Order: sequence, then C-alpha cells, then structure tokens
Amino acid sequence: MVPIALYVSLDLVRVLQMYTIARDKKLRYEHAISCRTFTINEDLGQIGYVFSDKTGTLTQNKLVFKVMSIGGMQYSQRYEL
Repeated sequence: MVPIALYVSLDLVRVLQMYTIARDKKLRYEHAISCRTFTINEDLGQIGYVFSDKTGTLTQNKLVFKVMSIGGMQYSQRYEL
C-alpha cells in the first residue's frame, strides 16, 4: 500500500517545479514560458536528442517539425515552431 500523503507530496512537488520553471527569467525570450502540464519537468527529462542550428544560417531561424518515430511507427505532419 502506498500512503495517500506520498501522492499529495509528489503532486505538490510537481506544482512547485512547474511554478519555478514558469518564473525562471533565463527561459524567457520575448514572452514568459507557459507551463500547461504538471509533469513538464518529467517530460523534459525524457528528451534524448535536441538538434539545433546555433547561428540560424541553415534553418533561417525557423524550426520545422517533419516526422517522428515512436515504437517503429512514423508520424508526420508539418508544424512550424
């Protein structure tokens, strides 16, 4: 059996982490970051690779999502981030 206080404590920690991420001034560019989920810290921890163009010369400062593969299935739609 898992005590209910553990669930409450974990949810409280998630809320505090979300609040900390949202208030971090180093993460701002033009606007403040918007956290839409309590598990944002855990979701960010799942990222394995980040491909970036440091100067923007290749991507013209546009990040375009083309395709991803999860469990061998490919998902593709065109999104500009």
